[in-house]
Amino acid sequence: MRNISVDEVRLTKQKFSNYQFVIMDSDTKQVLDILESRCANIIQNHLEQHYKGISTFTQDLWKTYKNVALKVISNVKIIADPFHVVRLFMWAFSRTRVALAKKKGLKTNKNWKLLTKAKTKLDKCGHDKLDALLDPDPELKAAHDAKEMALEMFRCKDKALYLKLLPTFKELIDQHNLVEFQTAYNSLLNWHEEIMNMFDYDYSNGAMERGNRTIKLTKNISFGVRNLSRVTKLIQYRVN
Repeated sequence: MRNISVDEVRLTKQKFSNYQFVIMDSDTKQVLDILESRCANIIQNHLEQHYKGISTFTQDLWKTYKNVALKVISNVKIIADPFHVVRLFMWAFSRTRVALAKKKGLKTNKNWKLLTKAKTKLDKCGHDKLDALLDPDPELKAAHDAKEMALEMFRCKDKALYLKLLPTFKELIDQHNLVEFQTAYNSLLNWHEEIMNMFDYDYSNGAMERGNRTIKLTKNISFGVRNLSRVTKLIQYRVN
């Protein structure tokens, strides 16, 4: 049985697609294929022809990939990439922070690193500065508390704790009418099974993101890419 991770990358411009589809072995961290497009029919045809016996399929939260995998691979376990799940709530907090600042005519840009950083990673001085920012602003504090709870839910890597915290988290965002967080919470419901698999399997797209960085560097050094087959071999040589 094989475990794969997938993602898209902007490598070469095609007539019908600006993004390519990258397939990586989740165990060996080797780039297996780079397809010319991330279109569903192209991915489906390639998986049907070349990938049998896939056990897990790790991806970001793009529904097209999920639909193709479920259609082509029997009994496959779709795993949501933890980084993309956490990012939903980091973006929700960022948009809430900016909206509150605009509404109140305040500037929080200079403090965005302090506000975004996990509270558990702050020293005493950082905690004091954070409290000074949040105590006078209950709305910002509520959004920050929601962000911290989201980080706790996913970084604990404990399915039982996640399920226990989820209703409390929903109550918090509803109580303070955190619209951006409510949208992110709906994504949790839509991807519930895949997030549960995230806790059960030790797979993520971390190696894929590192591979994508190599792909982008190769593109920049080459001042653009035309021959996808040739550059795929070069990237496999550099990554694998």
